Amino acid sequence: MNWWQALILGIIEGLTEYLPVSSTGHLIVAQRMMMGNLTGQEKAAADCFAICIQGG
Repeated sequence: MNWWQALILGIIEGLTEYLPVSSTGHLIVAQRMMMGNLTGQEKAAADCFAICIQGG
C-alpha cells in the first residue's frame, strides 16, 4: 500500500465514520477499487491497516 492509498482510505474512514451507514463497508469497497486482488501478505497488511484506522 502506498502512502497516497493510505491517505485516501483515512479520509474515507473519517468522512463516513459519523454517517448512519457502515464506514467499514466503504473502506472495504475503496480498498478493493484501489488495490484490486491482493496476495496473502498484501491482504494481511491491508486488513491490519483497516483495523488500525478503525480504532481511532
